[in-house]
Amino acid sequence: MILDSIKDVLYGIDILALIVFCMGLVLFLIFFTFGVYFFKKRFLGGICFFVAFVALFSIPFVLALSSKNFFHKISIVQNNSKPLSYSNSFLIDITFKNEGKFNFDKCLIVIEPQRKKRDLKNKILDFLTPLERYKYKIKDKIKISQEYSIYTILDYNYKEYPYSMSLDCR
Repeated sequence: MILDSIKDVLYGIDILALIVFCMGLVLFLIFFTFGVYFFKKRFLGGICFFVAFVALFSIPFVLALSSKNFFHKISIVQNNSKPLSYSNSFLIDITFKNEGKFNFDKCLIVIEPQRKKRDLKNKILDFLTPLERYKYKIKDKIKISQEYSIYTILDYNYKEYPYSMSLDCR
């Protein structure tokens, strides 16, 4: 369970994410240094410290938004994916388009079943101990503005449960 989480985090790291992270860290260090330099002038030093910590805590949000909306943007053209009725299988039938700024080398589709009743207790259980996730990896070259279709069947043991499906390409 923990190893899967670590693998998912490492999957999302690329050179662009490291560049954005380093830029945020440099901004933090610059404003923090100005805050230390202007410490005697309380107002100016306080503003510099505030901007430094805003820059530090905004790094994950900037990483997520830049990746999702600019660098690795994906649009779903068609999605007919669903659990199959008469077998313990899940049909992945999806067509998507690379609208990002770079070619994709790998994609990951994750199907995550959720508990049937959506009350607070089950939402917390889904967060802390989710049901088994089903993953499908694609290692094809997908160029900019290219559409890509996937049609495959996975083993799936939760056909009666609601599910969420995510697609991430890098």
